[in-house]
Amino acid sequence: MIGKSVKIDCKYRRGDRLDQKTNLCGLCNLCWTIRLLPEKYYPRFINEITCDKNASRCLSGHGICQEKFRNLNILISLIMSIEQAYTNLEKGSVYAPFFSIMGAASAMVFTVLGAAYGTA
Repeated sequence: MIGKSVKIDCKYRRGDRLDQKTNLCGLCNLCWTIRLLPEKYYPRFINEITCDKNASRCLSGHGICQEKFRNLNILISLIMSIEQAYTNLEKGSVYAPFFSIMGAASAMVFTVLGAAYGTA
């Protein structure tokens, strides 16, 4: 997992109502946590519901809490800061990110063109 998970609180206890409008209750103790991602990721903060690690069993002593995962689309910044650009300029590779993207794009274009004409 990317980032650092920070526990906010574990106030939800097994047997508590899930919502004041329903009679449904949860079976396990749950915690609210926030995952902090590195600066180049967006969004940087992700809300999570996790199992309370201090609770050994769920309601009535049957079963255990098991977390489920969901895939999220996260953006990653590929733009260099001014300081990084100057550092790369000193190393002589300031254009490397540009040409790597252009090379990949050109390869995709020529692959499609070749497939369209039956030469690929």
